[in-house]
Amino acid sequence: MSTRSETIYRHDYQAYPFAIHKVDLHFALEPKLTRVTNTMQISALSAQVQDLVLDGEDIQLEHIYLNGERFNNYSYADNQLVLKDLQGQFELKIISTCSPASNTTLMGLYVSGQSFFTQCEAEGFRRITFFPDRPDVMSEYFVTLEADKALYPYLLSNGNLLSTQDLDNGRHQAVWHDPFLKPSYLFALVAGDFDIREKTCQTQSGRDVLLQVYSDRGNGEQTLWALDCLERSMRWDEQRFGLELDLDRFMIVAVRDFNMGAMENKGLNIFNAAYVLADPETATDTNFEDIESVIGHEYFHNWTGNRITCRDWFQLSLKEGLTVFRDQEFSADMMAQGLSEAAAQSARAVKRIDDVSRLRAAQFPEDAGPMAHPIRPENYQEISNFYTATIYEKGAEVIRMQHTLLGEAGFRAGMDEYFRRHDGQAVTCDDFVNAMESVYSQQNPGKDLSVFRHWYSQAGTPHVHVQTEYDAIAQTYTIHLEQSCEKVGIEKTYTDFTKKPFHIPFHIGLLSEQGEPLKLDITGLENASLSNHGDGVILALKEASASWTIQGVIVDPNANTQGKASGSTQTSSAAGDRLNPEVSTVDLADASTRAKAPILSVLRDFSAPVIVSYDRPNSELAVLCAHDTNHFARWEAVQEFCSREILRLMQAILDKQALSLDPLLSQVWLTNIQDPQIDAAYRSCLLSLPAEKELKERVAGPLQPLALFEAREFVRKQLASDHRAYWQAVYQRNHQPAFSQDGTVSAYSPDALSIGHRSLKNLALAYLLSIQDSQALAWAQLQYAQAQHMTDRMGALNALMPYAQEALIQAVLGSFYERFADNPLVVDKWFALQACSPKSGLAQIQQLLQHPAFTLRNPNRARALVFQFCLNNTPGFHQADGAAYDFWADQVLALDALNPEIAARLARTLDNWARFADPHKALMHKALNKVASSSTLSKNTQEIIQKALAI
Repeated sequence: MSTRSETIYRHDYQAYPFAIHKVDLHFALEPKLTRVTNTMQISALSAQVQDLVLDGEDIQLEHIYLNGERFNNYSYADNQLVLKDLQGQFELKIISTCSPASNTTLMGLYVSGQSFFTQCEAEGFRRITFFPDRPDVMSEYFVTLEADKALYPYLLSNGNLLSTQDLDNGRHQAVWHDPFLKPSYLFALVAGDFDIREKTCQTQSGRDVLLQVYSDRGNGEQTLWALDCLERSMRWDEQRFGLELDLDRFMIVAVRDFNMGAMENKGLNIFNAAYVLADPETATDTNFEDIESVIGHEYFHNWTGNRITCRDWFQLSLKEGLTVFRDQEFSADMMAQGLSEAAAQSARAVKRIDDVSRLRAAQFPEDAGPMAHPIRPENYQEISNFYTATIYEKGAEVIRMQHTLLGEAGFRAGMDEYFRRHDGQAVTCDDFVNAMESVYSQQNPGKDLSVFRHWYSQAGTPHVHVQTEYDAIAQTYTIHLEQSCEKVGIEKTYTDFTKKPFHIPFHIGLLSEQGEPLKLDITGLENASLSNHGDGVILALKEASASWTIQGVIVDPNANTQGKASGSTQTSSAAGDRLNPEVSTVDLADASTRAKAPILSVLRDFSAPVIVSYDRPNSELAVLCAHDTNHFARWEAVQEFCSREILRLMQAILDKQALSLDPLLSQVWLTNIQDPQIDAAYRSCLLSLPAEKELKERVAGPLQPLALFEAREFVRKQLASDHRAYWQAVYQRNHQPAFSQDGTVSAYSPDALSIGHRSLKNLALAYLLSIQDSQALAWAQLQYAQAQHMTDRMGALNALMPYAQEALIQAVLGSFYERFADNPLVVDKWFALQACSPKSGLAQIQQLLQHPAFTLRNPNRARALVFQFCLNNTPGFHQADGAAYDFWADQVLALDALNPEIAARLARTLDNWARFADPHKALMHKALNKVASSSTLSKNTQEIIQKALAI
């Protein structure tokens, strides 16, 4: 293995000793050799003579001038340019060159297609020019771009356009000025020939601003949705947080080759094309939703990330966690827009369920693995490895908990105070919490957020153990909560480190055995408050354990259950699923066997990122599955019940026992198929099986991935078989024909209600195809053939791929590729379909690697095939011979030579190898060592592999 990388520690932070007030950059753009002239106005922050240290990587130094004179008192080694013995104020000019065309890392200045792009976060600016490439050095930028006018008619950079000018030899230039101080990671330039979609809008203060979306020639028609999302993001931030666009224009540019989703460069956002380009023919509902979310995210960074940025990279979640929370709220509000109060509540719940599912699938495993770290890490070797689910998704949950504790008005006041204190500064996570704490302490005299700050400094997912007691005579209900969190990741090596309790807002409610919500009187209870929506109580668990006794809890066995019966058949649902069952059903309210004890609804709305341990019978869960008035908690009860059953069946498979499904779980599914009170989108959530990745985290012993996959498939097929007629009815009621009765094409709309119908319809189709239902097979083929939008087309394909005959699969894949061969984003879907199919083994994947449309150099294409196979194809990847693990090692090494950042992300596939049973565990370990033995491994990948092997 190559030399161990240097570890950087948060406690070693020191402010940069110079201020760089103004940066004037001149680019003579050429693909093979671009010359950069960097003129900086600098002043020392102390009177003493000292060295000026600048970062530079893969660039060639030509000349240095100090106050107009050649300067030679410097050294350049190990990617650092050290200018010696400087003091006072001075002008420094550095001329250097770089080669954008040969830059496969996609960091710094590079060429994609025929255009120039940049990516500078976290440390890409040093690949463009010599500079203190750190977020706390904030400067005013002037940028002059010069290039061939015929090849690069559009020259873009941050801020406002000052001038354009034609030059000799067919060249031209543009001069840009960003009036706001920014760190180097927010610098951007783009040069090329593009389609443009634009709109002039008026801010809430009456100022005209220009919104623009740039894309490759021929793609302009696919940017309508992106521009609409950008305008809605601008309006939402004005209304929700009072934050107005501060520049004259805001630009989004789509690029095919990009390591991330998008980048929030001040005024010039550069986006992976996958999060810009969309039309019904080529993009699914999920694509439309993701574009809305990512555009919102990057726009919201204009204030939470750009106007206020992070002091150092340890504070990354300061901007990312906060902005993820903001984009989640934006998407939830957009989904709920125009709906009735009840429908809006359901729509927001669907969004919350989706966000929590992503957190559990990606962040919970991370928090239990070798890369576990707090949302404010204490150390790192390569900062690009810390753009993680912990920083983003868990960071957002930490922000959401503060929103829960302060309430909407209090949180807004805290945000206002944050901007008042720190606008234009590079600050820390503590600075943000200080602003929130100033409001919280006003709301709660004598209290502070000192315990809450442990969320920033400690890794791991806390477990909350629940016990309850009910005294029917005294009419009291007591809840005991105990929290624990084991050492994880690098914490295991700390001998003098003891985990401290977290401040956990734990949202609860009580239901009767009949599923009726019970009113809770918390008068006199310490550390308890009514929830923001009044649908329960939030218990503030701030110690290792605590108990609360609620008085006056009366369980009325004769409670009115009218309208709550699970077998109701006489009304139609909001989703249009008028189902008339021909078999009798059982009211799940009768399933509970406790003697008139209340039923506890826990962690409503997922009020904290914790794992709840509560030993209760499935009969109680069944009541919650049918009646919990909190949408999230009802879904959670379904997931808990189903997860228990899948894990039970997995053990039966390992023990070679006969399999049979708990009839109560089947009844839960039927109840939720029929419930007339829920809409299609939420129904789709309730009827979806727990994700494999989430199930893996629940396995107590050594993980047997193939047995888990088999158990989950058994449950799917049994639920499909038990309720075949109902699934058929669901499909028919939610399917919109491709053509209306007058022969016109049915219109596509990405609104929440329409998306819900399509989601439920395609879910029903997948259930039916799993049991080889002949009617569903005909429907799937017809849906594919007549599809007028990509959601229907992909819905049919996703249902067919695992279960249809091979000849049919190859026929539809062939027609799909032939139709969309010229659209790279749709071809990515074609590769991903095959990579994820349980019928695709390693041989098929290796064959696809040779396809003329495949290249490892494009991150989207690599993610579509290699990543999808390794992450989302359990039968193919986890074969007992370990050949796929060896394949993984080869792909990590191949990618590492091209693009270390993408290679390191693939390397994380085997993070939790030690949790698997043999032979998987031993074979994974062998593959990890194969990667580790490379003498040319990048520091990105090296850090991941070293930490994985250190388990």
